[in-house]
Amino acid sequence: MMRRPGSAAAVRATAGDGHGPGSGERSLEQVRVVLLVEDDKDVRFECAIGLAKSGFKVLEAENADQARALVEAAHAQGSGPDGRIDIVFSDIDMPGAWDGRDLARWLRADYPHIAVLLTSGRSGFVGDGGGEGDGFAFIDKPYSRRVLVGRLRALLAVELP
Repeated sequence: MMRRPGSAAAVRATAGDGHGPGSGERSLEQVRVVLLVEDDKDVRFECAIGLAKSGFKVLEAENADQARALVEAAHAQGSGPDGRIDIVFSDIDMPGAWDGRDLARWLRADYPHIAVLLTSGRSGFVGDGGGEGDGFAFIDKPYSRRVLVGRLRALLAVELP
């Protein structure tokens, strides 16, 4: 199912485009689920397409509140490809009560098995505790699909609690 970003918590249920990794070569249990949290709908749309083409199942949220709801819903569903989020890839600077760092801290406290990768196009976030210094992986914007996918796969290869 493909929904144009901008709708609340759009879900991209594809695990690929029919070519390369994710084209049916893996079972659903092996497909990694990424929750993409990005308030810019164009950035979110392009990133989601790239991740799906790279073999990930992508859930989308435009802010931390939507992301929290998706994480809690997945947790309530239990195990399996529809009840699992493997990694959250979140922008730091977002509108709302929580930013990406707040979301990451909540995930660390309540869902430590979910990996987190933060991103920002603004300088200073790493230095002020927003990235690696706060114990969260960080990637600068702009990023290439190759670099993003490599970073996500590296984080997913690390055993989490």
